Amino acid sequence: MKKDICLNKERFAKWERLSNESTLNNWMQQMNLECADSYQIGLFGTAIYASEVISNLILPPIADKFGRRKFVYAGSVIQLVSYVIVIFSSSYTLSLTTVFIYGITMSIRMFITYPHLMEVLPPSVAPKVSNNLFFLDGFLYILSPLMLLVFANTNCLLIFGIILNVVSLIGLV
Repeated sequence: MKKDICLNKERFAKWERLSNESTLNNWMQQMNLECADSYQIGLFGTAIYASEVISNLILPPIADKFGRRKFVYAGSVIQLVSYVIVIFSSSYTLSLTTVFIYGITMSIRMFITYPHLMEVLPPSVAPKVSNNLFFLDGFLYILSPLMLLVFANTNCLLIFGIILNVVSLIGLV
């Protein structure tokens, strides 16, 4: 079935999925990956985790040496730019590169920003803030699928990420 559709792509250019409100609108349609090889689709997941692993080994010691604050600001700005690029890009290569860079910012968030926050906060407040951050981080895994039920567009998750990122950047200043 997929092979038949991909061979007659012109004929099926505007599938019923475009008018179906219950169909999820995601990167597959945005970058026209319906007929791509499975390894091309799988590279997105590989890119984010490969960059996360590499940066986990490299960035925390560098941040300890040169100061975490610079990495916190840079990570937030890079993450914000990554979200915006992924929303508007229909280029496979640019999106894959952006996802790789986003994986680096995940490492910055987990292993540089969080320890920096715990160092800055008074000891009486740090456990409460830490608990709330872990709660919110876990809550996003519950909220994300619910948002997709309502909006059926994965870009709404990126827009939500942009809003949270802007709020955190304002809080950093």
